[in-house]
Amino acid sequence: MKFPKIKNYTVTRKTGERLCCSVFEAVYQPDDLPCVLKVLNPDLSRSEEAVFSFLNSARLATLAESPAMCEIRQFGGHGGNFFVVTEPVTSPSLSAVLKNEFPFEMGRVQLIVKRLAETLRLLHIQGVVHGLLNPASIYVCEDDWLRLDDFGSHWMASHLFKSESAEVETSYLSHYMATEVYFRSKRIDGRADNYSLAAIFLEMLTGSFGAAEHGQESFPQQRLLSALPDVLQAYPENASKLDTLLRKALNYNPESRYFNMKEFLTDLETIAPEVPKEIVRQKPSIATGKQVGG
Repeated sequence: MKFPKIKNYTVTRKTGERLCCSVFEAVYQPDDLPCVLKVLNPDLSRSEEAVFSFLNSARLATLAESPAMCEIRQFGGHGGNFFVVTEPVTSPSLSAVLKNEFPFEMGRVQLIVKRLAETLRLLHIQGVVHGLLNPASIYVCEDDWLRLDDFGSHWMASHLFKSESAEVETSYLSHYMATEVYFRSKRIDGRADNYSLAAIFLEMLTGSFGAAEHGQESFPQQRLLSALPDVLQAYPENASKLDTLLRKALNYNPESRYFNMKEFLTDLETIAPEVPKEIVRQKPSIATGKQVGG
């Protein structure tokens, strides 16, 4: 296999494909330091807009400070390749945890969602938006501490729907896309992350997304809301609060969602730990361990 040649880096193996880049294990030679090398796909490398967005999202992420962010060590271009270098993370993704450990008690779900919300709130204050938060971009470390990757990846939305080869991954990501990201609006802020976080919250409670009516595909937001009855049945003690929180966070209109993560956290903290009465859905088939983020 032919590996990309990036100055000061030796590529050891390819670990996967994401929608906009190939991912490699590599070593930074001056310090013999292991790292992850993300190289923008050749077709996108020919687009000035895509190159700018890919590198600019990395630049903005390096300006923010949070111990929960995967460290971005370098980004740039060399020999026609555009790349982002991040620290290696050996912990499983949340998508893998969803697949292997569902169902969860409310207390654990609430803890993970709270930690995500607190991290996102801190980053939003610093002007950084993830934009395409999904379980594959979240790593679950010891004691359910989290690491987040692929910040600023909402720019990909305009390319996702053009790629026929990425149909499965696009379908997966669309469930976490806020409507303004889905329709490629130029106005993306922290409320898009609020939507994505609520979709993850819902998936952790039900194990899957709502079913399309009458066997027909529907807009992802409608499918998410169709799963709410299962949540209310499984968590009757918190039914009213969960219904209010999820409907507000998953609102089609960003103006009608929580204004910020502080408001979301306030409502989240009113939900009491509860063992689910009934798990209606099977283990999630859509939450694969596959990396499909930026």
